[in-house]
Amino acid sequence: MSFGLETQDWTASVDMPRMRTERKERARKLMKKHGYDALLLYDAANIRYVSSTVAGISAQGSRFCLLPGDKDPIVWEIGCDAERELQCAPWLNGRVHHAIPLKYAPLVVAKEWARDLKGVLKDEGLKDPLVGVDGLTPKMTQALESAGIRFADAGNVMLEARMIKTQDEIECCRQSIALAEPCFDVAQRMMRPGVRERDIQAEMSLIMNRYGAEGLAVIASGDHTNPYWRRTLNDRALRPGDLVIIDRIHLLNGYPSDYVRTFLVGDRATAKQRELHKACYDYLYSAIDIVKPGVTSVEIAEKLHEAADYSEFTLQFGHGIGLAVHEPPYITLMSKHDPEVIEANMVLAIETFVGEGKQGVRLEENLLVTETGYEILSLYPYDSKLSGD
Repeated sequence: MSFGLETQDWTASVDMPRMRTERKERARKLMKKHGYDALLLYDAANIRYVSSTVAGISAQGSRFCLLPGDKDPIVWEIGCDAERELQCAPWLNGRVHHAIPLKYAPLVVAKEWARDLKGVLKDEGLKDPLVGVDGLTPKMTQALESAGIRFADAGNVMLEARMIKTQDEIECCRQSIALAEPCFDVAQRMMRPGVRERDIQAEMSLIMNRYGAEGLAVIASGDHTNPYWRRTLNDRALRPGDLVIIDRIHLLNGYPSDYVRTFLVGDRATAKQRELHKACYDYLYSAIDIVKPGVTSVEIAEKLHEAADYSEFTLQFGHGIGLAVHEPPYITLMSKHDPEVIEANMVLAIETFVGEGKQGVRLEENLLVTETGYEILSLYPYDSKLSGD
C-alpha cells in the first residue's frame, strides 16, 4: 500500500470500488446473521458505509438508505440532492429517490412515507420482512406500526460491521492520520507569545482544506488546559511557558484522524510540566502496550485510571475510529458491564489526560490492531522539551 494522501492510478493505494463492495457485503452478512431481511439506515456514517454517498448538513436526519436482502442499496435524498446523487454515484444504478424529509414532516406525512416504504419492500421481493432500523424516533415508530411493517432497532448491526476494517479502510485511516502531521508541524512552529488559539486553528484548517478533509482542531492553551477546554475558535493569546494541547480531529474520505499532542511555548519546561507529561505518557502506554487480539476492553480500561464517577469520561478513554470519530469498541470503566474482545484490523484511539493546578497534559495515539499486537499509526513526535527525548 502507498501511504500517500491521494489515490493515484500508477501505485497501489485505496481501491475505492473494492472498498464500496466489501463494506456493503459486510453489512449484508451481519444483517442476515442478526435475522433481518432489510436494513433501514438514517445515521450518516451507516448510509455512507453501505452506499458510499455523502450529503450536506441540511440533509442530515432527512435522507435515508435501504439495504434490501441481496439487492443493491436504495438511497432517498432530499430535494435536488437526488439529481446530484444520480450523477455522482453510478454504482447505485439509478436506485435514488426523492426523500420525504421526516425530520420536518407531521405524523400524517410520516405515515404516507411508511406506506410507500412498504410498497418498495414488496417491489424488492420482500414479503412481510423484518426491517432493522438504526435510529428510531417516536414519529417513525408510529408510522411504521401504522403501515404494518415489522421492525426492530438494529443500530448494533452496523456498529458491529464497522468495527473490523477492510484493507482499504485501513489505508484511508493511514492517510487521514498522516494528514494530521503537517498540521501539527505548522502549529508547533507558530507557537510564540501573542499568537491566538484560533490563529493556529486557521493555519491547520488551510492545510486540511487543501487535501479535501473536513473538521477542526481543538486547541487549549495555558489555563485552558486544566480544566481542559474543548471549545473551538478561542481568542486566547499564547504566553511564555504555556502548555498547548492540540487534538487533531478531521475526516479524509470519511475516515478520521483523532490524536493529541501537548506542546510548550518557549524553550524550557518546568520540572512540574515534565512530570505531568511523563505521567500522562506512562498512563497512555500502560494501556496501549497490552493491546492485541483477544484482550478485552475492560482490561485496557483498567490501565487508564478513569474516575469511577464519570468526571473524567472521554479524558481517560479508548475507542474505535472509522466512519465516525468515536465508535465501538468503547474502552471505559463501563466496559466491565459489557466487555468487547479486541480483534485484528480494528483501528483504535487511546487518549489520556493528567492535570494539576492550571496546567494539563493530554496525549492520544491511533493504532491498528495486528495479528500479534499493534502498530502505532500516529507518528508525530512528542515535544522533546516536555518528554526529554
